[in-house]
Amino acid sequence: MIFVVHEHHAKRAGLHHDLRLEVDGEMESWAIPKGIPLTSGVRHLAIKVASHSLDYADFEGEIEEGYGAGTVKVFDEGEYERIDEGPDYRS
Repeated sequence: MIFVVHEHHAKRAGLHHDLRLEVDGEMESWAIPKGIPLTSGVRHLAIKVASHSLDYADFEGEIEEGYGAGTVKVFDEGEYERIDEGPDYRS
Protein backbone atom coordinates (compact mmCIF):
# COMPACT_ATOMS: atom_id res chain seq x y z
CA MET A 1 0.00 0.00 0.00
CA ILE A 2 1.22 3.51 -0.68
CA PHE A 3 1.33 6.73 1.30
CA VAL A 4 1.97 10.31 0.25
CA VAL A 5 2.43 13.54 2.16
CA HIS A 6 1.48 16.64 0.18
CA GLU A 7 2.77 20.10 1.06
CA HIS A 8 -0.24 22.33 0.45
CA HIS A 9 0.00 26.12 0.21
CA ALA A 10 -3.75 26.79 0.40
CA LYS A 11 -5.04 30.29 -0.21
CA ARG A 12 -7.50 30.13 2.72
CA ALA A 13 -5.96 27.65 5.15
CA GLY A 14 -2.31 28.60 4.59
CA LEU A 15 0.63 26.20 4.54
CA HIS A 16 -0.16 22.74 5.87
CA HIS A 17 0.50 19.11 4.98
CA ASP A 18 -1.94 16.42 3.87
CA LEU A 19 -1.28 12.79 4.79
CA ARG A 20 -2.81 10.26 2.42
CA LEU A 21 -2.87 6.47 2.94
CA GLU A 22 -4.04 3.90 0.42
CA VAL A 23 -6.94 2.03 2.04
CA ASP A 24 -9.43 -0.15 0.14
CA GLY A 25 -8.53 1.31 -3.26
CA GLU A 26 -8.63 5.00 -2.38
CA MET A 27 -6.50 7.57 -0.57
CA GLU A 28 -7.82 8.20 2.95
CA SER A 29 -6.73 11.74 3.83
CA TRP A 30 -5.93 13.95 6.82
CA ALA A 31 -4.93 17.62 6.95
CA ILE A 32 -2.10 18.35 9.38
CA PRO A 33 -2.33 22.11 10.10
CA LYS A 34 0.94 22.46 12.03
CA GLY A 35 2.98 20.32 9.63
CA ILE A 36 4.75 17.02 10.01
CA PRO A 37 6.49 16.56 13.39
CA LEU A 38 10.24 16.27 12.85
CA THR A 39 10.99 14.85 16.31
CA SER A 40 10.01 11.37 17.42
CA GLY A 41 7.28 11.42 20.07
CA VAL A 42 5.93 14.85 19.08
CA ARG A 43 2.25 14.71 18.16
CA HIS A 44 0.36 17.04 15.83
CA LEU A 45 -3.35 17.30 15.17
CA ALA A 46 -4.58 15.46 12.05
CA ILE A 47 -8.06 16.32 10.76
CA LYS A 48 -9.86 13.71 8.63
CA VAL A 49 -10.85 15.18 5.26
CA ALA A 50 -12.45 13.80 2.10
CA SER A 51 -10.87 10.73 0.51
CA HIS A 52 -9.22 11.01 -2.90
CA SER A 53 -8.73 8.60 -5.79
CA LEU A 54 -5.43 6.72 -6.08
CA ASP A 55 -4.61 8.95 -9.09
CA TYR A 56 -4.21 11.87 -6.68
CA ALA A 57 -1.19 10.27 -4.99
CA ASP A 58 1.32 11.81 -7.40
CA PHE A 59 -0.55 15.08 -8.01
CA GLU A 60 1.52 18.25 -8.03
CA GLY A 61 0.19 21.56 -9.28
CA GLU A 62 -2.37 24.26 -8.75
CA ILE A 63 -5.88 23.69 -7.39
CA GLU A 64 -7.89 26.52 -8.92
CA GLU A 65 -11.21 26.56 -7.05
CA GLY A 66 -12.82 25.82 -3.70
CA TYR A 67 -11.59 25.61 -0.13
CA GLY A 68 -8.41 23.75 -1.13
CA ALA A 69 -7.36 26.26 -3.81
CA GLY A 70 -3.60 26.73 -3.90
CA THR A 71 -0.36 24.95 -4.76
CA VAL A 72 0.29 21.29 -3.95
CA LYS A 73 3.56 19.35 -4.20
CA VAL A 74 4.67 15.92 -3.02
CA PHE A 75 6.66 16.27 0.22
CA ASP A 76 7.21 12.53 0.82
CA GLU A 77 5.93 9.24 -0.57
CA GLY A 78 6.48 5.54 -0.20
CA GLU A 79 4.94 2.27 0.86
CA TYR A 80 3.56 1.17 4.21
CA GLU A 81 2.21 -1.99 5.75
CA ARG A 82 -0.61 -1.93 8.26
CA ILE A 83 0.38 -4.21 11.10
CA ASP A 84 -2.66 -3.84 13.40
CA GLU A 85 -6.15 -4.12 12.00
CA GLY A 86 -7.61 -2.59 15.20
CA PRO A 87 -10.89 -0.65 15.20
CA ASP A 88 -12.06 0.99 11.99
CA TYR A 89 -11.01 4.66 12.29
CA ARG A 90 -13.38 5.70 9.47
CA SER A 91 -16.63 5.11 11.37
